[in-house]
Amino acid sequence: MTAIDSRNRFANTLKELAAKKTLEKITTEEIVKAAGVSRQTFYKFFSDKYDLAFWCYQRDMAPVIQEYTDVKISFHEMNVRMLEMLQQEKNFYRNVFAHYEVQNSFFRQYHRFSCDNTVSFFGRVDKKMRAIIDLYCYGCNLAMLNWVVGGMKESPEFMAELFDLSLPDCLKRMASEG
Repeated sequence: MTAIDSRNRFANTLKELAAKKTLEKITTEEIVKAAGVSRQTFYKFFSDKYDLAFWCYQRDMAPVIQEYTDVKISFHEMNVRMLEMLQQEKNFYRNVFAHYEVQNSFFRQYHRFSCDNTVSFFGRVDKKMRAIIDLYCYGCNLAMLNWVVGGMKESPEFMAELFDLSLPDCLKRMASEG
């Protein structure tokens, strides 16, 4: 089995398990056993179940992020598509986000990832701009988390519009200049 096959097997197993119960209630041992791959192999690729959950997210979102990076879709459209993908895996993501306050949680990795991607989009930013990006991302990420955990009642289009409207003017100016 190749490295990507092993990762995908762990990911698919986690998705099956987390579609039925929260990530907090799933053990690494349970993932390993259900995947039929050794614990040693699991730790070769992932530091813990949160790392695996985040890898699932990155795998799911990679095509959309690549389209945005290649400037084939707008920031708004990227957000709509990402939210639609979360909807497609509604039970999985609701159960992954259910305990976001945990120290090693998926939400912390997700927030760091979204901030880093936003910073890389704008290029070199100073300390003040990095703090503004962090605040913007935190607000959007928390809104998205509440949307997921709350049952995704609003449409992805509505949520993406909120993200657009909450973008600080200084970031809008930087985006239009870049």
